[in-house]
Amino acid sequence: MRKMKIMMKPEAVLKHTARRGLTIYGVALHAGISPTHMYNMMSGRRNASPRVALAIAKTLRVDVTDVFDITYQAQDRHEA
Repeated sequence: MRKMKIMMKPEAVLKHTARRGLTIYGVALHAGISPTHMYNMMSGRRNASPRVALAIAKTLRVDVTDVFDITYQAQDRHEA
C-alpha cells in the first residue's frame, strides 16, 4: 500500500498569493482552513490533505502541482 504525502511549496504559495492580491490569512479563509493550519503547512510542520491542497490551489487559481509537491511512499505492513 502507498501513502500520499502532500507538501506545500511555500515560495510558490507566496508568489501566487501576491499575484492574486491576497494575504496568507486570506488564502486560508477562502480555502476554508484555519490560518494556523496554513502557517503550519508553509513551515513544513504539517502536510496537506488532498481536499485542503485542492481548496488552496482553487483559491489561488493555479494547478495543485504548482503549489504542492505530491509524493507516494510505501507503507510498512505490520502484521502480528
